Amino acid sequence: MSLVTREPEAPINTPQQESIPFVTEAIAQEKKEQKAILELQENRFARKSKLLFNALGMLLRHKDEIMENPSYANIDVHYILENASDYTNVRTSCEFNFCGAPVSINLRLATLLKIWNNELFKAECDCGSTAVLYKFKDSTTSGESVASAFCPCCKKKFEVTKKTPPSYYAHAINNFFMDDMTAVVKNFLAKWRLARKVFQEKIKNGQNGRKLQTTDRLYGDRDLCSLETMIQELQLKEFEEASIRT
Repeated sequence: MSLVTREPEAPINTPQQESIPFVTEAIAQEKKEQKAILELQENRFARKSKLLFNALGMLLRHKDEIMENPSYANIDVHYILENASDYTNVRTSCEFNFCGAPVSINLRLATLLKIWNNELFKAECDCGSTAVLYKFKDSTTSGESVASAFCPCCKKKFEVTKKTPPSYYAHAINNFFMDDMTAVVKNFLAKWRLARKVFQEKIKNGQNGRKLQTTDRLYGDRDLCSLETMIQELQLKEFEEASIRT
């Protein structure tokens, strides 16, 4: 009597099981791309930060103009103020999930200039000019902090020990940023109500509602202006003014 041996049956993979390696690979690729994007953003913010500090003297000279021009005032500068303390949190950016759509609110240039106009964020430079504080960390001495400062006159970066703890700076910055967030929400609601009112009036006047429902922007919106464009425009303005004087 001979023995009959059978080959083990190959496992039957379902379509769901076969797709698992592809999904795992896609997740790994997504993480890789997200990491690359994050590194690119960090390099971009570092470049913009250096650009802003180099042009800070000019920005302070045109502070009133920046405040009055929404295109300049609303420029995103959330990457400027840094927090190096483990016990405080400087908040300059916030993301919301608004009805399924991601919405970001960042610290505006106008608000940054207001912060630096506050005596708490000023320091004296060796050159005799007033420097601004942009980074805060704990000191070895209890209740004090070490703040990084930048002088717009001599363009020197230095550290200064302050009796004010880092939490005071974080609290002040967060209050300024909270005002920004509140203003954004109020502005959006006001523009939405106006857009709805105008739409309803046009419907009453017999205009085609389907064509009126699609809009590219809310009433009063302006084109975004980059930090680079603003600095170039202010430089050209100062150059033209200097040419006229000579």
